[in-house]
Amino acid sequence: MMKGRFGSLVSPAGGRSGSTARHAFTLIEILVVVGIIGLLIAILVPSLARGREQARTIQCRANLSQIGKALVLYANDYKNTLPYENRGEELINGRICWFDAIDHYLGKVKVEKSVKICPTIALDQPTFEKSYRMNSKLAEAATSKKPEKMKYYMPYRRLDRLDRPGATVLNFDGEVKGTVISLKGRWRLHKDDVSYRHNQTTNLLFADWHVDGINKNVLKEKSIKNSPIIWQPADMGPWNPDPQG
Repeated sequence: MMKGRFGSLVSPAGGRSGSTARHAFTLIEILVVVGIIGLLIAILVPSLARGREQARTIQCRANLSQIGKALVLYANDYKNTLPYENRGEELINGRICWFDAIDHYLGKVKVEKSVKICPTIALDQPTFEKSYRMNSKLAEAATSKKPEKMKYYMPYRRLDRLDRPGATVLNFDGEVKGTVISLKGRWRLHKDDVSYRHNQTTNLLFADWHVDGINKNVLKEKSIKNSPIIWQPADMGPWNPDPQG
């Protein structure tokens, strides 16, 4: 080591010694840092995605709550009855499908028609305009010629005739695969009409107007015997959890 002209220490190669010497990153160090960043991204991205879906889940529940309020107003105007659950028999007694009937009442509660579409569907499948369904087991469709089935035909369900409205499903997150989307459906063991698009959870509107989010496996456990979650009221005949299984 030699003294320079002004007394500072200079290495024989001309560079400064001590703490002022620069340290270059090795390739291994760079790869380690990149690996750590990649690991953090792999951990954080799914968490962020779940967080965003949780926000959409909350908005979906709010949508069903607003739909419930519109159905309350409808029921008040029609002697405590619900509208028909699907399109196709709109002219029976001059009433229409629930999906169309609530438009008039959504305006009364100052809610936009956008509540009729789940935010997850609006994001993932923007061409779809429907995502919620009404429980078809509240009434049998008038499609059977068999008297034993037609005796259960109730196109307009009276809410005051439900034994346990707080446990009876009214509307729910519906499956929307395909180009034709039904506005009615039900839970079943196979070929389920319920969608679990919110992190394997579905949102349900019950006939007492409360909304709840339920995990897929929990819903199966609670629905397979039609209790404690009720899909088919007792006056609709025997319950079949798997009619097409």
